[in-house]
Amino acid sequence: MRKFTIKKIPVLISIIIFTATFARELCADELEKDQPAKQLFVNKSGKHYYAKIDRSTGEGQLQILAHKSDREEAWVYIEGDDTKGNQTTLWYEVGENSRSAFADIDFNAVGLSIKESRLHNITVSLYHFHPKSNDPTQGVTATETPSPPDIKALFFCARLLSIKHNYKGPFDSRIVTPTGVYTMQDSAEVNRWDDKQFIEYESTLYETWERLRSNLFDVGKYRGADKSDKIADINNEIAQIMTKEPHFIVTFRKLPNKN
Repeated sequence: MRKFTIKKIPVLISIIIFTATFARELCADELEKDQPAKQLFVNKSGKHYYAKIDRSTGEGQLQILAHKSDREEAWVYIEGDDTKGNQTTLWYEVGENSRSAFADIDFNAVGLSIKESRLHNITVSLYHFHPKSNDPTQGVTATETPSPPDIKALFFCARLLSIKHNYKGPFDSRIVTPTGVYTMQDSAEVNRWDDKQFIEYESTLYETWERLRSNLFDVGKYRGADKSDKIADINNEIAQIMTKEPHFIVTFRKLPNKN
């Protein structure tokens, strides 16, 4: 099963706020003195980077990585106005310990990225991509759909930003696959639930999601472009079915094939 792990984070948000520890900090000095990267890449160093790239261009680069990279990586995309009122788009790399089937999220860097962007009226998205795998144990389901840990990362990050960082603006989590982009959001009500209600809801949601994503098991008979189109169609069907769920909003958008 593909994993996207939550790094050094206890389960309950009330515990998180007071006791979470983090391995690295993203400092203002680093953001000011470092030059932005020219494109998004899997970071193998011990220091986060950032890039000034628009959303569409960034998603295209992540799709290329989904086809060519053997490791996952994570970013925060921030769009907003600078001090002069000019719209600015920034990507902050926030992944750690990237491996073939999962990556850790440095949630400390997620919160600090928003602060250090110095932008106003912002929109925030948590991004990662799923590499195309030739490993039969991974399969199309793991490559093409969000896993339960991916959904957990969405809920956790939304609650963390809302409660610890007092961020009340738009937030979603997006996963770029070889065929397109999944966008996931939770409802504002979820962030007001107590821990018991939240955990019970998560458990039920994961069971429903696992049943839906199993629909991709039968695409092995398709080849080439037909297979890509069939996968995208099934992803759209899964997203449409989930529109009946009021607290978990999910959509899928097919991207042009950049393989």
